[in-house]
Parts: sequence; structure tokens; C-alpha cells
Amino acid sequence: MKKKIVSVVCLALSSMFAFAGCRGNNDSSSSNGDSTATGMITETALTVDGLSSEYMPDVANIKQQEGSIDVAMIFEGTEAGWQALAAEYERLHSGAVLVNLNTSLSSDKYQEILNQQAIDPKTEWDIVQGNLLNKRDEACVNMYSAIYKTNAYAGAKKVWNSVLNREAYVTGSVGADSSTYILNTENLQTAWFVNKNAMADAGINSLPATWDELMTLCQKMQEAGYKYPLGISLDAESVDSNQFTWLLRVYGDYYYRNEYNNIMFDAEYEVDLSSEDPESDSGYNVQPTKFFNLILDESSQYYVGANSAKYKDFISQFKKMEPYLSPNVLQSSQSDFRNLFRSQNAGKESPQIILDYAGRGLSFASSDAIDMDFFDNPIMESQYVAEGTLLRDVGGSGGYLSIFKHDNKQNELNLDFLKFVLSPYGQSIYYNALSKTEFSPDGITTVKNELVVVPEAWKTYFETDKISFTGLSDNNEFVRNFLRYISGQDITKTDCKNFWQQYLTKNMDTDTFASKWQASLLKGWEAHANVNNWKVDCYKTYGGATN
Repeated sequence: MKKKIVSVVCLALSSMFAFAGCRGNNDSSSSNGDSTATGMITETALTVDGLSSEYMPDVANIKQQEGSIDVAMIFEGTEAGWQALAAEYERLHSGAVLVNLNTSLSSDKYQEILNQQAIDPKTEWDIVQGNLLNKRDEACVNMYSAIYKTNAYAGAKKVWNSVLNREAYVTGSVGADSSTYILNTENLQTAWFVNKNAMADAGINSLPATWDELMTLCQKMQEAGYKYPLGISLDAESVDSNQFTWLLRVYGDYYYRNEYNNIMFDAEYEVDLSSEDPESDSGYNVQPTKFFNLILDESSQYYVGANSAKYKDFISQFKKMEPYLSPNVLQSSQSDFRNLFRSQNAGKESPQIILDYAGRGLSFASSDAIDMDFFDNPIMESQYVAEGTLLRDVGGSGGYLSIFKHDNKQNELNLDFLKFVLSPYGQSIYYNALSKTEFSPDGITTVKNELVVVPEAWKTYFETDKISFTGLSDNNEFVRNFLRYISGQDITKTDCKNFWQQYLTKNMDTDTFASKWQASLLKGWEAHANVNNWKVDCYKTYGGATN
């Protein structure tokens, strides 16, 4: 049970907002009547220039809350925005709520600590980064029903999902079910950024459109004296869930989507390789033993698993990056390379090309150290990929806010705070605070953009036609159950990280990687089959029964 903590917070957000002042719980005056009698808050909302009055908080219908909320996540530069959110929420509730922001957590240890907290009955953590939880459904509050009920922070009689894009409350790709354990705060896309000064030194004038052109650019930069031009991290976080794994997901989907034709119940199915969302086609229906036969049974006529020529061709594309990676690639994070790219503090040992969230370009563009340009994911040309295959990007959403389960009162308080955060009012406050820092968001909010006061420069940047957002690469069954792991099995996740780190640091060749990954997949398959009560050898019969 949380202790009641009373706090008085006054925040000067900016000239964009105006309010009469803050008062604590000892102030007997009231702007909207007696909260003790009505049970509703007594503070008025701020005036937000540019925000329609229709979407201002309906203070007469916001229940007075009390207690404390612990937000424990990796903020990655967004602290100012969250501090503004916390302060305004505290003010609205007359100081009877304290929002604690745990800004001391490190990205390399966060997932481990998060999963320890998830099983600790005494944990004080409330709002967490749910995408990194192993057993999210067991540890977190299902917010599904709240999405379809009114949210007074979003305006009078406004249903919450009416002010949200679908990506805010649907995590994962194929449709929505009756659960929402994660609320996504940002629409994400990725982009490649390049220092045009280094391009000029390398004698290259055009942005790369293919993977080999990107590698040629790296080579020319290296010849011009830029020792390690490619800012791709191979630390645990990057390979497990961030920068490097974006490459596996994007290009794995690109290489293996044509195999859909061989894994469906309907033998006549033919995938449309130019479709943004073939998984929503009426004929899309994966047959498990067809799928696992393709990736595990080397005697199968359809085999495209780790020891196949196709897979070796796929991983060899990434091997081309090896000469251009930093010798500190295992110890340096994506954030490290991002900062070096922007500052160029390491001189010609700084990265000159980096893969990052598209929104980071706002920060790069403001740097005096580089003349930045950006481009879309380049096409990987290969005999195994049909011409015209659409290159899809990762995910489509980020932010990943979940609520750890506590007692009903605490759950209600935590959910109320997220209703405030993901409202046009909350997001306008968040963006206003961020716009006064050097930080830029990874992507634009999942609250409907036309309802939020978004800085004009950010809107213009995100509307660029240089990069096209075609997400949903994670819909691909081969991405989910072959290229990174089998059904999240720990042994395959660990091996994937170790093998890629060795492969791209000259400690493993292509055939060894392939052989070891095949063995790891077979171990992961055995655990997966046991969990599902399937026969362990059922994959050997193409299209057969699982038990």
C-alpha cells in the first residue's frame, strides 16, 4: 500500500500557458467548489494557446486523487517533458498526489531490474516500460476497458480512444484483442543520417539507395580518413531490442516475406510482396508445421533455415559492415554513437553515418558540428529477394507505458495519470516543455496530432517525403520465430546476441554462425514444442499434425 504524500507544486510552464497560481491542501479557497463535497478536483486547467477548448480537461468530472505514483523507466532525454507532466498533474490534484520520476536507472540494467520488480510483491514501481517485461500479462493492469470509456482530461464526454490513434492502444501487428497492457506514446519510424561534409570529402554526392551503395559510401569515407564511419552499436541492448535488431527485423522481413507462399494452410495462397500489410489478407493463415519444417528440417524441399544458402546470403549482407564499425562496438551504445555523431568530438574517429529514430534528426540538424542529411532504409539487392518487394520498417509505435498491478485504489490512480498523460492537454504540456530543451522526440505523439499543440518545426520535419513509413515488419512470422529467437525462448535470445557480436567482430565466419544458429534453434524449438504440448518431431512432416 502506498503512503499518502502531500505535495505543493507550482510550475511556470511558459508564456504558452496561463493560470492563476498553485495552492496546497491547506488552502481553503476553491476555484470550482468544495472538492470534499463533490469528490472532484477544484483547480482550473491552464490556458493552452492553440488547443481547442473542446479538448480541454472537463474539470467538473475529474475525480480528486491522492497518493503517490512512481514512474520508473529510461527517459532518454525526455525528463523535462515528464517533469512538466508530473508538476501539472500534481497541481490539478491540489498537491494531494506526488509523482516520483526515477531518473537514476541505466539502460543496460533496466530490463533485468524491471523483471525483478515485476515479481516483487513489495515493489513501489507503478508506471514502467512494458515492452521489456517477460510476463507482462501477469504483472500489469489490463487497460482495455478504459480505452473505450470517457476520459475527462480529453474534454467533456470524450471517449479516450476518440482522441488517440489506433497505434496508441494496439501493440503488435495483427488486429486488436481484448487486452491493452501497453500504451504507446509515439509513432516511430527510423532513418539513416549522414554528415554531408564527410560525404563531400569522400567524393560522393548522392545518397545511397541500396545496401551496397551504403557500404561503398562507408569505404570511400574510410579512404578519406574517417576511420570508423558507421555508427551501429553491437552492445546487448542494440542486438536484443534496439538499433541492430532493427536491421534484422527490417531486412529479415524483406528477405523472407516471399516464403509466405510455402507456410499457409491454403496451398494456393500467393503473397503480394508490394503490400504494406499482407498479414491482413483473408487467405493469410500460417500452418505451424509448414513453418517450422521450413526453418528446422534440412531435408525439406522448402528449407530456408540457418544452414540454407538463403540464410547465409542474408547474414553475409551484414558482414559487409564489419570493416567500418568502431573497435568499441561492443561497449558503445546507440546513445554513445548518437552523441558522437552530433558532436563529432572524436574527430575523424566519430561516426559519419548512423541509423536512428527519425525524430533524432531534429537534434542533428541543430548541431554546428555537422551538416546533416538523411535517407530511407536502402534496398538489399539479392537473388533471394524478388524485384518490387516492399521494404517495411520496424514496429510503428513506441513509448510502451504499462502499469504494474497493485491494489484497486493504486491501480485507479496510476490509470488516471496515464489518462492525463495521453490526452491532448497532457501531450501539449509535454511538447511545450521539450521544445525548450535540446532534446527532440523519437516520433510524433499517438494522440491525434491535429488535437495537440506540436511545435511547428517538428510538424514540418516529420512530414518529410524523404523517408516513407511502411511499418509492420514485425508481423513477419520469420522475424518472430526464426531470425531473432523462437517464441522468445531465452536460450535462442542469448545465442542470437552472442553470435552476432562474434560474427561482426571477426570472431566467427558465416558457416560457423549458420551451424551454431541451427543448433540453437533446435534447442529453442524443443522448449517451444513442450510448452505447446506438440510432438517434438512434428516439424519433420510438412503440413502435418502437431500432436
